[in-house]
Amino acid sequence: MTEESYSDRTPQENYASFLNALAGIEDDAGIEGYSQEGIRFLREALEEFRSEYRSRHVA
Repeated sequence: MTEESYSDRTPQENYASFLNALAGIEDDAGIEGYSQEGIRFLREALEEFRSEYRSRHVA
């Protein structure tokens, strides 16, 4: 089985993958006890990107 590349997926699928990756980074930062200010920035970014995703891809 071949692995899909970025160009093989729809823009919606790529955006969803990006959101999952960002959410994973935010989770890892919290688990590891990294900078609370940095985690706050990640959460704010995730909220903004999720809002944009909904406006672009959710009817």
